[in-house]
Amino acid sequence: MTVTRIAGSRRAAVEKPALKKPAAAPKRPATARKDGFVTRGLVTTAGTTKATAAKTSYQLDANAAYFPDLMKLIGGAKQSIDLVQYNFFSESGESKQVVDALIAKKKANPTLQVRVFLEGDHGDAAARNLLTQAKLAAAGIQVVLDSKNLVTHAKGVCVDSRYVLAGSHNLTNTSMTQNNETTLSFDSPPMAAAYEKYFGQLLADPSTLHPGSTTSGKVTMLADTACYDALINEVRSATKSIDASMYYFNVSPNDPKATELANALVAAQKRGVHVRLFLEQSSGTFAPEITVANRKAAAFLKANGVTDVHFDSPTQISHQKFLVRDGKEVLMGSSNWSTDDFDHRHQVNWKLRDPKLARQLQDLLTSEIAAA
Repeated sequence: MTVTRIAGSRRAAVEKPALKKPAAAPKRPATARKDGFVTRGLVTTAGTTKATAAKTSYQLDANAAYFPDLMKLIGGAKQSIDLVQYNFFSESGESKQVVDALIAKKKANPTLQVRVFLEGDHGDAAARNLLTQAKLAAAGIQVVLDSKNLVTHAKGVCVDSRYVLAGSHNLTNTSMTQNNETTLSFDSPPMAAAYEKYFGQLLADPSTLHPGSTTSGKVTMLADTACYDALINEVRSATKSIDASMYYFNVSPNDPKATELANALVAAQKRGVHVRLFLEQSSGTFAPEITVANRKAAAFLKANGVTDVHFDSPTQISHQKFLVRDGKEVLMGSSNWSTDDFDHRHQVNWKLRDPKLARQLQDLLTSEIAAA
């Protein structure tokens, strides 16, 4: 397995914590790429949807491996593209290429259904998202902005009711080329059906959370608030090891669920579980509140016996969000570890039982800690 880290200077607008509101399909290459970290044909598990047998296969797209996979999916779309995103920029670089590809695809095939659900009013990136909305709408692409009552933090795309690509990647140049990121790419009609159901709920009622859990074989999609219970149960049931990487961990008296999670990690360490954690930190003026919160979380954990806690380099953004339990269970996706993320945001996360994927994430974590 080869991991290639792509370093770069920090750039604006990744994300910040907030309070508010069977069709023909593109073929996937059979070999691994070297543009980041990727594994093809990771696993195949039997799944069932409405009593119809189906198979769910998936792969890990980490770091820069995400962008070419996304472009292949868009380029091969025949019937539909449903995209939900927190940050979607369009001025230059890879993010502009994504916008241009969507517009070109719609122009070449006017009957192609292209729908975008986008965060519209949160944070420094809102104005840039609106620029993207205008470009897409001018090309006849349906764009729906979320409610002001909630933040849309999910990051995913579904193509032709078969392929799903969802995880921690935003559609920004920084996220797609420089950050430490983890996303899963599925060839799975059952998971696509779950995603499309959730996407339809977002369009119909953006001001309401839509928690749900859909399982195909060893894979479960967790929508919106469904993540936290699954996460805390993983920590509490650990018997050997917990390996995790998190962008934002808000342990504070005002954040009950993050604090409960921190205490669960401490309890796990005390019963003999080895807990290893990798956190984001930044230099200069980039998202200082993230660094402050993460340092407080690390201090709390270390003071209570969880000492294997690490930070990334101040010049590297580690935006990935995953936990591996006992080398066989994985929970990963878009949710940071804060009550705000757990309870007040649209999110897409994944829970999987797969020792191969677990080992890949553990190895990825080891390499990133070594490089920090």
